[in-house]
Amino acid sequence: MFGPTGPHGAAPSGPPDVVGPAWLAALRTRAALRRGDGPAAAVALDALRAALVNLAGLRTGAPSGYLPREDRDRIRGTEPTSRDYVEVEHAFGVAVQILDYELQIVAPAIADAVALPLLEEVAG
Repeated sequence: MFGPTGPHGAAPSGPPDVVGPAWLAALRTRAALRRGDGPAAAVALDALRAALVNLAGLRTGAPSGYLPREDRDRIRGTEPTSRDYVEVEHAFGVAVQILDYELQIVAPAIADAVALPLLEEVAG
């Protein structure tokens, strides 16, 4: 009478959403770069980097603090040497390429829809 009855009680639990935060961070980074705001883009890029670590961890099965060296080195390439617009823009380009790679493996059904517009813009 007052509680759930039958199998409808709990929402189904699945894998954590790692694509949404990555996509949102990429959009925020892109928006800050379009405004010419290097420091804000660097902050948004930090969130994108964290999402890339989560995606790589999902792909490898390793906890985020224990990624293989090659993945850590690849993701380290998304760290700009300064918060200057040009440096952050370059690091964002690297991050978008990594995002595309990770999505092709972890979420191939939506990878092109998420990463392709960003890749075209970075290349453009």
